[in-house]
Amino acid sequence: MDLSPGIDFETKLFAKPDAAKLLKAEISKPGYRCTPIALGTNIDLYQPMKRHWKITRQTIATLHEHDHPLTIVIKLWPVERDNDLLAAMANKNLVHVFISV
Repeated sequence: MDLSPGIDFETKLFAKPDAAKLLKAEISKPGYRCTPIALGTNIDLYQPMKRHWKITRQTIATLHEHDHPLTIVIKLWPVERDNDLLAAMANKNLVHVFISV
């Protein structure tokens, strides 16, 4: 995207509002090998624009619907917004949430 590592990195945000739809298409392909998907390893899952478009929530819901394993790395409390989905996945041992300090 030809961004500088300085001010561009700190001021320009990009999102995929259709991320859940793309994910569903990918994990529904014949021959897809189910391995845990890690979210939040290099991005903030709960940026305001992602909340507005419900990108993280829809992504987690898609993984929940498909009993797909998930790991989340998060710095802050917003992950609690998705406790209902994460708890259901945890009951099936499908999710691990790591808090970064």
